Amino acid sequence: MKASSVVSAYKKHQSQLFYIPIVLLILAILFLSVHFVQTGELFKKDISLRGGIVGTIELSNDDTVYETAKVTSDLNQEFEGISFEVSQITSRNNQVGIIIESTFESSAEREELLAFIESYFSVDITQVTLEQTESSFGDAFFRNLLGGVLLSFILMAAVVYATFRKWYPSALVVFAVFSDIVITLAFVTLLNVKISGAGIAAFLMIIGYAVDTNILLSYRVLRTHDKTPFERVIDASKTGLLMSGTTFAAMLAALLITNSVVIFQILLILTIALAVDMINTWLFNANLLQKYLIKYDTHGQS
Repeated sequence: MKASSVVSAYKKHQSQLFYIPIVLLILAILFLSVHFVQTGELFKKDISLRGGIVGTIELSNDDTVYETAKVTSDLNQEFEGISFEVSQITSRNNQVGIIIESTFESSAEREELLAFIESYFSVDITQVTLEQTESSFGDAFFRNLLGGVLLSFILMAAVVYATFRKWYPSALVVFAVFSDIVITLAFVTLLNVKISGAGIAAFLMIIGYAVDTNILLSYRVLRTHDKTPFERVIDASKTGLLMSGTTFAAMLAALLITNSVVIFQILLILTIALAVDMINTWLFNANLLQKYLIKYDTHGQS
C-alpha cells in the first residue's frame, strides 16, 4: 500500500480511530479494577516485591526432563500450606534449569527447601541458588519503587508544562503517558507476568519514551505555522513512527533471543508499551491537537 493511500485513509477515518485508545483505556481500567477486587492487588508481584524464597537449580547434563506441573504437585505434597510456582529455563529447546518460587521466609524453611531440592533433582549445593526476601523488605522496596514512579510522573508533568506554557497540550502529553502505563500494566497482568523490581524500572522507562514521542508531536504541531494542522501531524509522524518502529523491531528481536528472565520481562513490558504508545500518540493525541489548533487559529486564543 502506498504512503499516500495510508495518509488518505488515516485522514478519512480519524474520527473513528480516535475511539480505539479510549476503548483500550476503559477496558484496561475495568480489567485492573476486577483484578484488584479479586486478588487485592492491581498486578501480580514476584518474590522480590512480596517476599519469599526463590530457588534456581542448574540441571546436570542428562536426559531427565522435569515437568513443571509434576514438580509443583510434589512440592505441594511435601510442604502443605505453602504456595509454589515452578518454571523452567531452556536453551535451544533443552531444559537447563528449574526455578522454584515459594512463600517460605524463615531460615529453617530455607534449609528444608534446599534439602528437598538436592534430593529431588539429584544435584549438589553448588548447582542451587536460593534467594530470600522478607515480606516486610519486599513491601518497603515496592513502596519506594512506586514513590519513584509517582515522583517521575510529577516531574515529567512539570517539565512538559514548562516546555509549552499551555495547559491543554501539556495535559494531552500527561494523559497519553498515563494511558500508556495503565494499558501496558493491564496487558502484562493479562499475560500472567509477575512484575519484579526490574519490571517497575521498565515502567519508568515507559514514562521517558512516551514523553519523547508526544513532545515531538506537540512541538512539531505547535511550532509550525506554514501548514495545516493535519499536514503538521503527518510531518511529525514521519519522524515519530520511524523512531518507534525501529525501536519496536529492535525490542522484539531481543525479546525473542534472550534467555534472561529479568531482561525478558523488561523487554516484554517495553515492547507492549511501544505499541500502545503509537496508538495513543497518533490516534488520540494527534487528533485532539488538530482540534485544538483549529479552534486556536479561528479564535486566536488557547
